[in-house]
Amino acid sequence: MIDDDRAFIELVDHALIARGCVMTYADNGVDGVRLAKLLQPDLVVLDIRMPGMDGYEVAAELRTHAELAQTRIVAVTSAASDGDKQRIAAAGFDGFFLKLIDTSTLIDEIERFLPAPLPAPADGQS
Repeated sequence: MIDDDRAFIELVDHALIARGCVMTYADNGVDGVRLAKLLQPDLVVLDIRMPGMDGYEVAAELRTHAELAQTRIVAVTSAASDGDKQRIAAAGFDGFFLKLIDTSTLIDEIERFLPAPLPAPADGQS
């Protein structure tokens, strides 16, 4: 995940840990690109609005690296007008979801973009 919103990062991390997954994050675009190149993740959840390198610039940079050709990039934003949705699609994102998502559906939103389903939580709850 590449996002400068610490509370959102912690929310996603908590949800993924409950499913036995590990998340790596960066709070800025430069570090996010470096980590993605190093780790070659299945999925990058990328905030659109960040200081410095915004999500569009990060996505464009990630798409230039052959080792990340199979990595899906999903935009996350707090607002998405029709124009924003078109710009996200044109920028090469595989999809997007809203930051204001209901936490009970957060894993479902993330899982839509993963190559394999996440394991069920150990306690049987999401």
